[in-house]
Amino acid sequence: MQIIAACSHGLGDIAAGELQELGFATGSVNEAGVEITGAGASEIVRLNLCARTIFRVYIKLAETDVRSLAEVTEFCSTVPFSDWFDAGQPFAIRGRREGDHDFTSMDVARDVGSAVVEHFRKVEGRRIPVNLDEPEIEIHANLKGSRLELLLNTSGRSLDYRYLRPFQHFAPLKPSIAAALLRLSSCSSYGNLLDPMAGGGTIPIEAVLRALRIAPGIYRNRDEYLYHHLRFIDPAIHDSETEKLQAGVLSDPQLRVMAADRLIKNVEGIKLNTAHFGIQPHIRVKHGLAETLGYIEKGEYDCIATNPPFGMRIGSTRLTEQLYRDFAKACADKDIREVMGLTPLKRTWISSFMQNGYAITHSRIVHFGNLHVTFLKASLQ
Repeated sequence: MQIIAACSHGLGDIAAGELQELGFATGSVNEAGVEITGAGASEIVRLNLCARTIFRVYIKLAETDVRSLAEVTEFCSTVPFSDWFDAGQPFAIRGRREGDHDFTSMDVARDVGSAVVEHFRKVEGRRIPVNLDEPEIEIHANLKGSRLELLLNTSGRSLDYRYLRPFQHFAPLKPSIAAALLRLSSCSSYGNLLDPMAGGGTIPIEAVLRALRIAPGIYRNRDEYLYHHLRFIDPAIHDSETEKLQAGVLSDPQLRVMAADRLIKNVEGIKLNTAHFGIQPHIRVKHGLAETLGYIEKGEYDCIATNPPFGMRIGSTRLTEQLYRDFAKACADKDIREVMGLTPLKRTWISSFMQNGYAITHSRIVHFGNLHVTFLKASLQ
């Protein structure tokens, strides 16, 4: 089987590094995904349960180059869909089109769906049911330029929905992006991590779950994964993999973590979330300003990883830029040796830290929702 682990655009190499550490054999890597070679049913389950930096696991059913909607239909009529699922299983097609075409994503989804229906009518003599809301089988038909891929979703909803949190921040960071940010940081080497603009606590929570070796997927019920409906994946594999992962959980993260925020409601929310996961002993929570970092002593923390305000939903760009300048100065004053952040205001962030004795040692563009943000690492010289 050809397996594709999808990640946010710009993080393919980081996802590949994580998957290699987890023992998966990786093939080709692009900006938004990693191919897993030599994978079977167990690997599909383990990928969904273990990987932190990806958001979905697909089986590639077929791919080709097409020049028209008619060619999409013609190609899909040759795909042996019944090799993968049964006529009694409700299915849905999710179409996505990128590039210059004289048809829409909905047109792609409609024609691929018609091909699936026609296939089962010919092969099994009956119509396969369609269920767009709660399908057992979900095929993603992605057309980028002239390249068409048909991908079978094994994850269900995005793996970023790996756990429910009692407190939901109004602008939460995706856990997979937080996990990637942490992989670029040196917090494990320093043995400490501070997030001074923690919001709902996603970055500190991800840091502790990783340090404790708690697999993110074990918080979801088995039924939430669409691989649960695939006939070639034994349900016992999920139970077996889950037991192995739970047996490997550590009791001490060996990482000193603090989460702080300027808003009391966020501080209380972080406490609710950490208690929900049973990791509140491992995360100190403080109320205070990132502009001063007044709640820590000089040299107390070496490493910061944070998702600062972008100045788009609240406040203004001018106020956000001033926040960045004050924050950079506070980091230097407190002798923070490394600061990882992501922001669309790249120039202000870079100039603020360089003016306070830092060098920018890593920079990359990542797609964050509809925004293109930059991951930036500032290291104290």
